[in-house]
Amino acid sequence: MGALVVGAPAAADRGRWHVLDAAAQPITTAAGILARLAALSAIVDGAQAGSQRLVVRFEAETAAAVLPPCEVCWRGATWRDSGDHAILVHLPALGASAPPAVASWPAPAAWQVSPHLTVARDGSTWDGEVVARASAGRVAPIGPADSGAVLLRRRQVRWRSLCPWQHEVAEHRKLEATTPGFLDVDVEHGLFAFAGDEPPPIAPVVPPPAAGARAPNLTCITGPISTVRGRLHPGDSGFNSEHSMPPGGGTSLELIEPVQRVFVTVEYQQGASAHIGALPAERSTILGRRPEPATRIVSRHGVAGGDAVSAALAVPRYRTLTDALAAIDADAARAEEEVVELADSATYVGEAPAWPGTGGGGNATRRLVIRAADGARPVVRLDAWTAAAGAGFTRIVLRGVTLAANGALTLAPPMVDPPSGSTPAQAGLELTLSTIATVPHPTTPPPPLALAIAAPPRGVHVTIDRAITGPLTVTGEGALRVRRSIVDPGASTLDAIVVADGMAEIDRSTVLGAVDVGVLEASESIFLGVVTVTDRFRGCIRFSRVEVGSVLPRRHRVVPDLDVSPPVPVPVRLVSIDRHDPAYGRLTETCDVRVRTGAADGAEMGAFHDELWPVRREAVLRRLSEYTPAGMVTGLIRMD
Repeated sequence: MGALVVGAPAAADRGRWHVLDAAAQPITTAAGILARLAALSAIVDGAQAGSQRLVVRFEAETAAAVLPPCEVCWRGATWRDSGDHAILVHLPALGASAPPAVASWPAPAAWQVSPHLTVARDGSTWDGEVVARASAGRVAPIGPADSGAVLLRRRQVRWRSLCPWQHEVAEHRKLEATTPGFLDVDVEHGLFAFAGDEPPPIAPVVPPPAAGARAPNLTCITGPISTVRGRLHPGDSGFNSEHSMPPGGGTSLELIEPVQRVFVTVEYQQGASAHIGALPAERSTILGRRPEPATRIVSRHGVAGGDAVSAALAVPRYRTLTDALAAIDADAARAEEEVVELADSATYVGEAPAWPGTGGGGNATRRLVIRAADGARPVVRLDAWTAAAGAGFTRIVLRGVTLAANGALTLAPPMVDPPSGSTPAQAGLELTLSTIATVPHPTTPPPPLALAIAAPPRGVHVTIDRAITGPLTVTGEGALRVRRSIVDPGASTLDAIVVADGMAEIDRSTVLGAVDVGVLEASESIFLGVVTVTDRFRGCIRFSRVEVGSVLPRRHRVVPDLDVSPPVPVPVRLVSIDRHDPAYGRLTETCDVRVRTGAADGAEMGAFHDELWPVRREAVLRRLSEYTPAGMVTGLIRMD
């Protein structure tokens, strides 16, 4: 499309752009430039939104020329009038060499060229699937309008304790203001602070939303202040701000309510006791298989996805999950199995998707996979989730995603009978390495997001594996398998698992609520609510902890001993029941030893059994005792 001359002999030509023709030659006439730009505009307008890529390559007439790492500020011709942002493109070192026989980008034979790179919307450059040079920020702040200069302020990140200032009364106990050029982060309290004279970029003001649209809820900061301070909210796309006044006053804080919320894309480094729930990790390694090729890509900031870039460019891309599922419903040529990949760690708010049906005619999609790309942690905040006409699935897979709701909401995917001759692995619902939770509330937490499955006539198989969920309900004939997971309804008195007419298999899991099932097979699990089993002549529960008053099938090594009259309760002590805590659901060191080492192999009961912490601890202590000098004592200090 264009070329930037960076090393021209004449000073007047340096830094000048040239529009290129299809043969990569500069166009010299004004009429030719306009025609070329019109042709390119037609291509862009006729393509799927988000399917275009910016490609960069270094060309030189000198052999072995090298372009050192640099940054190019990209801005449109109307950036100052339209309010567009300038994007800072971060280029790595590019070395020019002889091009191959068939060049991907035409060039004269005498020229030397470098491999081409693609540029993401945040200014990062990609070499295939590898980040060649990451961006330090999506927007390059624009300098004074008179000078036309483009200024970039990079803040150096450092750790600092930022205790809650609103609880400090004495003036001398106020924290010192953040030094200009720094971003202070308090990981323990989830706080950050930066200098008041270096405020964050102000969100652009856009036209007011149409009638009935969602009201804005992001507060921006302007005006001189000594220190701007915010609190990080997991799964949120904005921040709440506060400020501290220095002695003598004279500062101000002005709050502006823009008319549109700004979506923020972040990369997470998240602590956890084990990979349970949706975490920003490589799930392919854990599952031992490569993910299915994506047929639709959902991306907030334009990342192509987890597949090869060349293949992903041909995949339709959408801004929201709602748009992707709506496109499947409207597509008459949709596939029997559709795979929707959430490509980035964005928070998608205000989602109201519908399970795709037959709105576009043709055969309906019967197998649907909604998964996160490897290393991504997308959060989908739901206002509703309905079903379009003709929706019905033999298999649904939710993998690596976090689903949350602002209020009471039941997720009920429609299921139909699989074709005759299909195996159980090809039917049912699978929830793997995912989190189905609720949005935190400052005073009264809303009910957790519930998952309910209405089984078709031939039954349904629901598999929950290494996941964190709210209440689970299976209506009709079916089997619910919960493995290495945490089921949290919000309180031990609320229903966590209800399978009235089917079988529940609960293996190495922690259930923080009541269980009401027809048939139960349970092993090495922790139940903090009362368990009620209708058919006590089938099934078994072994090496598990239950509540006093539970009605169980055959038992083996269950605590407490229900045959003792009256049974003596065995309490369970957890480090945290806050889902955002890295130690969520983990047993404390002072938990009853019958629970902490009560599994069949001497490990702990519950969702973290496979980590084998008690077994490893005992092995380390034995080895330490062998090598401890006489007269000295060694031990282990656990840090929760």
